[in-house]
Amino acid sequence: MDKYPRVLIVDDSEEDTRLLLRELRKNGYEPHHLRVDSAKSMQLALVEKKWDIVLSDCVMFNFSGISALKIMKENGLDLPFILVSRKIDEETAVQLMRAGAHDYFEKGSLKRLVPAIERELNKAEERHRGKIAEDLLRKSEERFRLITETIDEVFWIVDVEIERMLYISPGYERVWGYPRLSLYNDPQSFIDAVHPEDRDRMLFNLKLQKIGQPYDHEYRIIRPDGEVRWIWDRGYPVKNETGLLTCYVGVAHDITAQKQAEADHKKLEEQLLHSQKMEAIGQLTGGIAHDFNNILTAITGFSAILKMKLRDDDPLHIYIEHILAASDRAAN
Repeated sequence: MDKYPRVLIVDDSEEDTRLLLRELRKNGYEPHHLRVDSAKSMQLALVEKKWDIVLSDCVMFNFSGISALKIMKENGLDLPFILVSRKIDEETAVQLMRAGAHDYFEKGSLKRLVPAIERELNKAEERHRGKIAEDLLRKSEERFRLITETIDEVFWIVDVEIERMLYISPGYERVWGYPRLSLYNDPQSFIDAVHPEDRDRMLFNLKLQKIGQPYDHEYRIIRPDGEVRWIWDRGYPVKNETGLLTCYVGVAHDITAQKQAEADHKKLEEQLLHSQKMEAIGQLTGGIAHDFNNILTAITGFSAILKMKLRDDDPLHIYIEHILAASDRAAN
């Protein structure tokens, strides 16, 4: 408990207020306090300042403990509320405790007041920490929901035996084309959509899951409209603090576009390789044609010279004509 607690005292008696403060100071506390004695002054005090605890009389001239408690509740405050009155009958005490008061004391017997204040302040701190933890958890769950419901990746959580689907994100309906309810009814129904050529490998990977092994694999699915999609599925075992396997969590990606891009890239590579081969063949044949043409030039040239040297009636003319004709065919 803080040495300087902020105490709102609801009492129409200055003398009784000094009595409460003296009891606190006697136990080592120096409270920051304010006394109010009406609904208006209490409402104003709750709005203007923060308080650690409320100590209220039960019956006042123009106000009451039950009214003070109601005002505090209407302001959404969860403060320790302790009744301290000259005399509290049992019926009133029960009514106030049911309404939300945390304890009650008679002003003539305050020995247990400070321990009660300390106890209720500790409880209030625990409630505050619990509320913070709940708010953090709620915000975390809300962020998780926003993420899983707005992206196309499929998040899933399933028990070890794949007999109970604990969570499946809306992406399943966009990727698989089947309702999520089908998986909640039968967690293994997604296997029905797996391509027959990939199903045996899928079933083998599910066996790995059941023995606590992570897995990472690709497979094809056939949607209800007949479209084939590629899926990259990864699963991870989750264990508790004792090392016991409790469930599996995972994410499935639709990698159809990536696979198509890879196929297109491979096709372009093959086309490029074919083009390079044809270019090499062209260069080779061009070189061969050039060299071959040089040889033919020599044959036709010397044959022409030889023809010029022969008489017109020389019988060797016929052979020269055959050589020149063959050279022309070879050049063509």
